[in-house]
Amino acid sequence: MLAEILKDVFSKNEFTGHIGGDDFIAISEKKDFREKCARVIAEFDGRVKQFYREEDYEKGYILSRNRRGIEECFPLTSLSVACLGSRQYSSIYDLSENASRLKKECKLLEGSNCICEKDCDIGDKQV
Repeated sequence: MLAEILKDVFSKNEFTGHIGGDDFIAISEKKDFREKCARVIAEFDGRVKQFYREEDYEKGYILSRNRRGIEECFPLTSLSVACLGSRQYSSIYDLSENASRLKKECKLLEGSNCICEKDCDIGDKQV
């Protein structure tokens, strides 16, 4: 579903890809990147409802057994978007480390969110 949303929001001149698992990437030079991130989140949050029973969606969580067989509350699926600016990185490792740090911080927030590094002029929350 997220791959379809990314293909719909980003043009053919922009790069989108699947990194692995539930991680995707989008690379754009356009100034409207902030609006595109907002569109991706809005579309994701609108479509995710189809994967839940109405009563679970209304509660905002599902009740299920964890890997140890213990019943637990799990939040609804959300989207975490980490935005990095166009500054030069000393290595791919540096870029990857920064992206990972931002993603972890974003996942600590409730629901779907977008978080950007300090020198990124497109984000809502600056880190």
